[in-house]
Amino acid sequence: MLDWQANIVEVSESLLQQFGYDVIELVGKSANLLGEKVGKLQKSPYWQGEEVEVITKNGNTITLMAQRLRRYEAIDKQIHYLLFPIIKINPISSNG
Repeated sequence: MLDWQANIVEVSESLLQQFGYDVIELVGKSANLLGEKVGKLQKSPYWQGEEVEVITKNGNTITLMAQRLRRYEAIDKQIHYLLFPIIKINPISSNG
C-alpha cells in the first residue's frame, strides 16, 4: 500500500519475500525505492489499474498491478495505491 505522498505504508509477507526486503527496509520509505515508475504512480492518470515493474533488492523486476483509489474509497483517507500480483489464468485446462 502506498500513501498520497508515494510512501510505502504496508507490504504483505508474500511480497516482502519476492522483493527480498525486510519490512523495516520498506515501510515508511519512498516508493522510489521500488523503481522510478512506482514512485511516479502518484501522478498517474489511471484509476482502473496499471502494470508497473517493481525492482527487487537484488535488481530483478516483478510486474505488479497498481490500483489507484479515489479518496472516498481510500483506507483512512490515506492509502492512495494498492500494488498486487498479476494472476494470469490459463484458459486451457488440463481437463480438456
